Formats: sequence, C-alpha cells, structure tokens
Amino acid sequence: TNFTGHILKGLAFLHANNIVHRDIKCENLLLTGMGNAETWVVKIADFGHSRIVDDDAGMFTPTGTVSHMAPEIMQLQSQLSVTSSSSVHVPRTSSMLLSDIWSLGCAITEMSSRGNPHYQTAQRPDARDILLYRLVHDSNNNNENYTLENAVGQIESSQSSSCDRDELINLVTDCFEMDESKRKSAFCLLNDYENLLGTDEFEEDMQD
Repeated sequence: TNFTGHILKGLAFLHANNIVHRDIKCENLLLTGMGNAETWVVKIADFGHSRIVDDDAGMFTPTGTVSHMAPEIMQLQSQLSVTSSSSVHVPRTSSMLLSDIWSLGCAITEMSSRGNPHYQTAQRPDARDILLYRLVHDSNNNNENYTLENAVGQIESSQSSSCDRDELINLVTDCFEMDESKRKSAFCLLNDYENLLGTDEFEEDMQD
C-alpha cells in the first residue's frame, strides 16, 4: 500500500500542474532504490500519452490502455467510430484528470491480486468492444459496476481478511466511481487514506 501512496503523490503533483497521464498501469511504474525495501520508491513513467488540460473547452484524444480506461474515456472513444477525427470536443478538458484515478484503481488491483479487473477480457481481440459495452452499460445503471465487482472479488480472494484489506477495498471503490464528477481526486484519496498509504507527510513533501 505504500507503493500506492507513492503513485498517488505523483498523480497529485501532475494534476496540480494540470497534466493528465492517460496511461497509468503497472507497466508504466518504475521501482527505484536498492537494498532495504523501505527505501524503494515507485515513480510514474512513460508520458507519451500525457497532455496539459485546463478549464476551457477543447479537443481531447481518448487514448490509453483499453483494460485500464475510465468509462468517460471509453465513451469518448466510441464517438470516434462515427467520425474520421482522432479527437473529440469536450466542454472542459480538465475534467479528464480523474480518468487517471480509475486507471490507478486497475493498477492497485493488479498489485494486490496479480491481475487487473479485466485481465481475462483484455486478452481477447475484441476486448475494446466488450469493455466499451460493459462500461457504458454500467454507466447507465447506477447499481452495476462490473469493474468494481471484479476488483473486490480478486482482492478478497488474494488477501486474508483484515482492516487493511477492508480499507484497500474502500480505496479501490473510490477509484472505480462510475460518475467522474463524484470520483475523488488524488489529493482527497491521499488525505482520506493516509493511515493505509503512509502518506501523513504528504503536505510537507509537496511544499518541499
């Protein structure tokens, strides 16, 4: 869970500077440090898909790894299938920042259970279409969240019952909020789960 705290600190810094990564996944996380595991630090890498966003309307390219895409990014991608453009007009590009939090939920699940919530579907050639259908379906049905159900099931089967496991599930639940307007920011998650993540010195670190 300390690794998750490192990632959230990195996302909080990026988002504070209006940068959306757009491809958060375990393959784009680097583990640095040597010797004692307490000195290891996780850093975010591969900014090939990242871009600066703001509160203005503009064109946005919905990109990233299909198995880690947030519902709002999937829905934007579905709009591209009826146009020849690679970008979609959005009212406020900064609203795309929280798509990184959904992707983080996928990465947390993988770190905790050795498989992202869609690891089986992701291997199929029609993975994008299947995931698009499921995410759009869940977006229109408030009581359904296929991604969250998979994630919780994987974490529960991979870890023994404990307070930390319950808190981890709560964290993943916040990451997989279907409505991006209600999804918590990196700052909020760091403060809400500081005991779990070991991020009680977060504000001081940001100031330094």
